[in-house]
Amino acid sequence: MQIRLKQGILLICIFLLVGCSSRLSPATPGLPPTPTGSSIPAGLTQDQFSTLNSLEKVDDYPLYTMTYTGAYQPQAEVLPLKKSIAKIESPTWACSLFTVLLDEGNSLYGRNFDWEFSPALLLFTDPPDGYASVSMVDIAYFGFDSTTAKKLADLPIEERVSLLETPYLPFDGMNEHGLVIGMAAVPSGDMQPGANKETIGSIGIIRQMLDHARTVDEAVSIMAGYNIEFGGGPPIHYLLADATGKSVLVEYYNGEMHILENEEPWQLATNFLRVSVDDPAGAGCWRYNLIQARLTETSGQLDLQAAMGLLADVAQNNTQWSVVYQMDSGLINVVMGQQYKNMHQFQSNPLSK
Repeated sequence: MQIRLKQGILLICIFLLVGCSSRLSPATPGLPPTPTGSSIPAGLTQDQFSTLNSLEKVDDYPLYTMTYTGAYQPQAEVLPLKKSIAKIESPTWACSLFTVLLDEGNSLYGRNFDWEFSPALLLFTDPPDGYASVSMVDIAYFGFDSTTAKKLADLPIEERVSLLETPYLPFDGMNEHGLVIGMAAVPSGDMQPGANKETIGSIGIIRQMLDHARTVDEAVSIMAGYNIEFGGGPPIHYLLADATGKSVLVEYYNGEMHILENEEPWQLATNFLRVSVDDPAGAGCWRYNLIQARLTETSGQLDLQAAMGLLADVAQNNTQWSVVYQMDSGLINVVMGQQYKNMHQFQSNPLSK
């Protein structure tokens, strides 16, 4: 499957607030024609150069897009990250996630990423041994400060090389089969490693699922085969949904992996362990309660406009991006820094491999 430009067609963006911009993903990996021979800097392959050369700035916050060509750069540990998630106090983490699954042909997944300043990359990948996907990446982890991040597309190719590691840090994403995954920080669930299981990072597991799972059930099976390492950051839980109308919240609590299936044609999560409370309304999270009330009022039927509006209603001062994934159409809608009058829309076109 490739994620490609739909030539000659403008997508109409329906959103209550005006000023939405529409962008389409490239027809083939690497936006411009790729120079060959001596034009490629020493140490880079043709695929790597095509990847870095496809970087495009689409929002001044900033937000970039990039198409990863070929197989991923070999992963070194997790990454020599510039900043450590573990040093950030947990109250800074305040993400909101929900999915609505009732409206056939219009299944949605909304997500606010709330943290410190996070320049973002919308990354398109299509690995030879996996499914194509699109994911949001916080590129502050790759050595770019606030000044450098805003002019990344102007830097020489050689100074963008760390972006070749971006597939390993998807903070949320959707693959070609409509599987969407997001995460939010939670208190520790005292998870202990199991015997005879490979250990993987808490964000790296998202990459494994996007690349190798078609459905929620397949994704859960992948998760069950790993020990999830939370040492590089806060514990997190995961909201998974797919185009078949199924969703689950995966949590680690009291040393066990818990799978909470949706009881309504919607599901949501914020920053507490759902499995640890009998009544989520009493957990003290106003964002959870507001989302739950809105979904109940609408019987779980939200269009794009209403879904992005709900994310705006639960946004906080540190909301870095709001994204709505449309699982049936493959549309991705992104707002940076709470600028809801400036929504960017991207198209992913699944094709069978």
